[in-house]
Amino acid sequence: SRYRRYGPLIPRHRATIIVGFEPLEALRALSSYGNPLTRVIMNLHPNYPLGVLSGADTYPETQALMEAVRRISAGVLAFNATEIAHHMGSPVAANMVMTGALAGSELLPMAVPAYEKVIGELFSGPARQLNLEAFRAGVLIARGDLPAVWGTQASLLKDGGK
Repeated sequence: SRYRRYGPLIPRHRATIIVGFEPLEALRALSSYGNPLTRVIMNLHPNYPLGVLSGADTYPETQALMEAVRRISAGVLAFNATEIAHHMGSPVAANMVMTGALAGSELLPMAVPAYEKVIGELFSGPARQLNLEAFRAGVLIARGDLPAVWGTQASLLKDGGK
């Protein structure tokens, strides 16, 4: 910041962008760090905590979580990154799909080729190819160009649903 020095952590209610790798995580982060101008990129696939898996707790409905995020943000791009990664052969690649969506959203001042260069340097062989494909799928989602073959609908509300 030009006006105030901050450490490596984002101050409460100062986030510009939140990338949530699962719905409840996205809402929690937005509640603590977001503000009415915050944009959210959110994976709709829930990761159930142990309490939910054991039956001791319940997990909120994904649609309710998405609506809450829409109400308190400037906009949300929500899609099932895990499903896309699964179709590519590795659900773990969901992280790269989400990174691609962030890059494709153009909310950060980095061009897509800069991300691809780093991915190419970090991975080799089949892992490089998988990560680049997952990243590029995320870029397409953010741009609204994901082919129908993926069977996933992305939801983008620029006005936060207001």
